Amino acid sequence: MGLFDKKREAKTEQSKGLREEGQSAEKQPENKQGQGEGKVYIKGAGEITIYLTALTDFAERLECIREEKDYVPGELCGGCPEGMAEKAAEVLAEAARAGFQRIQERHEAWFSSMYGRFSLEFGGKPVPSDKMPMDKILEEIRGGCEDYADDMMVFMTDYARYLMISSSACCRLPANLQGIWNGSFEPPWQSQFTVNINLNMNYWFVPKVGLRECEKPFHELVQRMRKNGRETARQIYGCGGFCAHHNTNLWACTDIEGVFDFSPFWVMGAAWLCLQLYDNYLYHQDREMLVREILPVMREAIAFFEDYLYEAPDGTLLTGPVVSPENTYETKQGQRAALCMAPTMDVFILRQLIADYQEGLEAAGQTREEELERLAGRLPAIPFTEDGRIREWYEDVAETEPGHRHISHLFGLHPGKAVRTDTPALFEAAGRTLDYRLAHGGGHTGWSKAWICCFMARLRRGEGVRQNLLEMLQRCIQDNLLDVHPPFQIDGNFGIPEAVLECVAQCHGKETELLPWKRQGNGPAGRDYPGHGLEGRKDYFLPDEGPASREGDGEVRGKGAGGGDKKRIYGYNRTFCRAIGREQCRQLEIVPFFAIYSIYQKVRFSYNKYSNLWPSGRKRYIPY
Repeated sequence: MGLFDKKREAKTEQSKGLREEGQSAEKQPENKQGQGEGKVYIKGAGEITIYLTALTDFAERLECIREEKDYVPGELCGGCPEGMAEKAAEVLAEAARAGFQRIQERHEAWFSSMYGRFSLEFGGKPVPSDKMPMDKILEEIRGGCEDYADDMMVFMTDYARYLMISSSACCRLPANLQGIWNGSFEPPWQSQFTVNINLNMNYWFVPKVGLRECEKPFHELVQRMRKNGRETARQIYGCGGFCAHHNTNLWACTDIEGVFDFSPFWVMGAAWLCLQLYDNYLYHQDREMLVREILPVMREAIAFFEDYLYEAPDGTLLTGPVVSPENTYETKQGQRAALCMAPTMDVFILRQLIADYQEGLEAAGQTREEELERLAGRLPAIPFTEDGRIREWYEDVAETEPGHRHISHLFGLHPGKAVRTDTPALFEAAGRTLDYRLAHGGGHTGWSKAWICCFMARLRRGEGVRQNLLEMLQRCIQDNLLDVHPPFQIDGNFGIPEAVLECVAQCHGKETELLPWKRQGNGPAGRDYPGHGLEGRKDYFLPDEGPASREGDGEVRGKGAGGGDKKRIYGYNRTFCRAIGREQCRQLEIVPFFAIYSIYQKVRFSYNKYSNLWPSGRKRYIPY
């Protein structure tokens, strides 16, 4: 094999934007090559290996932003050395020396170290992907065939993990609206990060499948938004703290952005993103990161609202004027309007932000802030319609689009934690709200349909999850398995595993429920639910002791350091796991579960001390 001496180089762009550099080289059998006029001719070759490298100065610019210094093109600044062309050539030469096979082996080992942490299996007819092309399988599903529906849920969950690792692991930016698979010079919504649902949905499932590496670019983007968000809060609202609106980009923009009247005036972006940061902490329990990064950014987001909230005559504190994301209502004069005060989503988000922050202070060994408790107590109550639904707006107004794709007023059901079975009034009202939205045509976009599946899981409607996932496969998934809004948006792909995993185990607050819904009719099927690697929020899980149900007997064991049983617990198909405190968990050497629990066949599970890395060869489940 010979390496072309002449490498084709892309012109370095030196505009005011990012500087770019790209180079390529080829390896193929000798004496079968020719070149001229900037072209390469290959004849009679059995194979050819093309090496490509491309880089920008984005890393240098990020370092300058962190150090609060001006950027000078070509200057060494923590990223690439001077001379992007030289750096590109260095990378290209290193790749050529390593060779394709070694590069592939390294990549497979790196990728498998993350992808192999998790597996999930539902009974049912396997997807015959080894015998039938996927487009043909989807054609059958679109034609009404449901034979592969259950296994396709697992297939799409695995596909989402593949997409997430590919677009976030070791990346400087999180997955945007198209992940990293943009095929246009003018992509829809500029391949930005929309933070009123879309970026948020991308990362809901990530900690549950043990992909902590993929959380890093999300965390870094939020941290960079703090600086810009302080200026946005000060200049636009005259407030302290920091805030963000509905869109951001690679430069961590936080300003009001866009011309669509029903989107830009929404100040909850930073608050919602902070909730995801804290949720990630609940899984990995990195206390140093909590104290150093997460609590400060949460406190700064809360500080904005301390200045921003408007005090109504009755003493209630309201957000606004704002919008309920992208939705509208009808005024008493018959006009279509969006601006309002204190939409229900704002109340859910702000209450949870304060509650999570206070909980985080306790976890860090710090004192709760009583003033924030008083602030949360002055937020408005969640309003209801006359027919018992959760109302989207603070005032009782008519919806102009009752089947709207956003279902923001159900934030407290998912991804929030306020609407649960132990809040029966809210729980029942949430069910009516979802039914009403679906009856009027809701869920017509890919990501919206995925969010509906998450709602169904939280409402314990297993058949509803299955039916809506099936409809999503029929209407919103292309032959390449990517989701369409339309057009293509990757958030729907990432919403699917969240819905599926919410059916397996739900973690809210300080308890976890295994298999919160029971199969009825044609729900996800099969004799058992084997799996491994499903993460739970740490320190919260010790299953209740209680009588075993004949319908779903199960034995869960906590393993001690010497491998012996420290405690044996019997569960049933609705197994709750209560918080008993970190020290007691340590004494019992009980760590979070992540086995899938059978409701049809007796299955034994074992805890493992390292919940994200099963020892090689260990049985994940033992039917008997």
